[in-house]
Amino acid sequence: MKDATVSFLREQGVGHTSALSPILVLRPAAFEAAISRTLEQCETGPLGVDVEIRIQASVDESQASNVVAIVPGTDPKLRDEYVLLSAHYDHLGIREDDEGTHVWPGADDNASGVAGVLEIMRRFAAQPGRRSVMAFFSSGEERAILGSAYYNSRPLIDINQIAMQINLDMIGRSDGSVQGVADGSPELFSVASDLARARGIQMIPDRQAEWRLVYLTDTYHFARAGTPFIFFCTGFHPDFHQSSDTPEKIRYPEMGRIVDAATDLARHYADGSEPPHFECPEWFVTPPADSKS
Repeated sequence: MKDATVSFLREQGVGHTSALSPILVLRPAAFEAAISRTLEQCETGPLGVDVEIRIQASVDESQASNVVAIVPGTDPKLRDEYVLLSAHYDHLGIREDDEGTHVWPGADDNASGVAGVLEIMRRFAAQPGRRSVMAFFSSGEERAILGSAYYNSRPLIDINQIAMQINLDMIGRSDGSVQGVADGSPELFSVASDLARARGIQMIPDRQAEWRLVYLTDTYHFARAGTPFIFFCTGFHPDFHQSSDTPEKIRYPEMGRIVDAATDLARHYADGSEPPHFECPEWFVTPPADSKS
């Protein structure tokens, strides 16, 4: 099968082997050729076809690091529960385009999200919540979310101790709104919407619901275990994955309000509110993982 990209982690004796399985990303043309039908002809659920995939590729190995920081909670009964703030700090590095070889800065994708999480953590360091707050900066998100796959195969804390997750990815191009992707937790979307409105930000539903973005972001490996999450994003634009994704195009005042709204949401749960529930969507097809009770 041509026109496919495969990214994977070597297992190295890890128990959660399903998290380290190869992830195959197909372009639409390759997918349609494999199943002999168009995407429009496909419906949610089993396709009713068998596809044999043979992978023959050279292997390039490299090393990267996830970065984790924790602000401990103040409540002896709640400090072992965590509000998780996540953002990926990798981008595409040095690339070639029609004009030559350039550094692709990734100002929106995802320096904006990293800056947002850092600012929220700075605020919690000054005023901790009752629950602990953990920042998770992943690498390898642009390579089939490898960083979060690696972390969840070797977690520093039990995933069942994570009350909820806020993922910030591309929050720098707001027009006064922000998408809140909260697959599996309408309750969390509702709370986030109310808090965002108070900050002058309109929280809108996922504009690309059919893309199933949970599969492509650092929320996936946590959602597999039933962690309720919300993914803040101001949307795709012509500079997405281009060398033109530069800092002067960030809309800083709007981004600041989004960070304020995300802080309020993190504070809401860190200060003791009942964690939201996760209801696994019917379309969420995933290898089994240890689920929350």
